[in-house]
Amino acid sequence: MHDTFGLILDYQRTLKHTRALQRKQTVPEQETVVSGMISDLQYAIEWMKCGEDPERYLDVKADQSYYHRRVLLDMDKFPCLDIEPTHSRPLADKKKIIIQHVLSELTERQLTCYLLHAAHMRSYQEIAKELGIKKSTVQDHVELAREKIKRVIETI
Repeated sequence: MHDTFGLILDYQRTLKHTRALQRKQTVPEQETVVSGMISDLQYAIEWMKCGEDPERYLDVKADQSYYHRRVLLDMDKFPCLDIEPTHSRPLADKKKIIIQHVLSELTERQLTCYLLHAAHMRSYQEIAKELGIKKSTVQDHVELAREKIKRVIETI
């Protein structure tokens, strides 16, 4: 069973493979079909990220930070951020809002790498394999995310 975050990663991986397939196509009719598949995958990914029809937010997409923040603020649409309180250290709503604010400052790739590493305890190598990027790139994204988080927290 996938959570939304895992499903988005699966679709992104499929999109990458489909784009590679498109580059290999020599028959125009097949290229048209594969292009349609790519378009459908992109649409599905955007739908999962915002939890609604992404075409409703075309104007908002110009302001990526608002769009990104909107996704992070709805815990039902981004369940990996739904932080369950523990008995010994309950997490107040105010702290959840601060965490959401801090994470909203990260790029999508930084957020993905950071959450997979910090929250899901995946190694850089596992993340690199999952996302189809180099291990050093994952490390760079996680380190940049940590730096941004530190800077934002210092201003709070």
